[in-house]
Amino acid sequence: MKKPFLSGLLLLVISFVTSLLLNDWELIYKISGTIGIASFLFSGLFLGAYVGGEQLRANYNTEDKIDHAKRTKYAYILISFSLPNLIGGILAFILI
Repeated sequence: MKKPFLSGLLLLVISFVTSLLLNDWELIYKISGTIGIASFLFSGLFLGAYVGGEQLRANYNTEDKIDHAKRTKYAYILISFSLPNLIGGILAFILI
């Protein structure tokens, strides 16, 4: 889980440097915030957070344990990727 977090942190640094070079500080929360929110929403899709109870039970009973483990792993990877971008986007939005 260290590599996705570091990749998200690298993307945050790239958006910071881009906004520094272009002298447009709103780019930090536009780039990082958008990527962070999108990654967080996709991780919710992988976890099945946006379905009702009946659909969740149906999904759980019809998929095997290997597919469930893969789906959960991808969701946690996306969450760890989105955390630095979300934090950086929120801080940039508050401070700017």
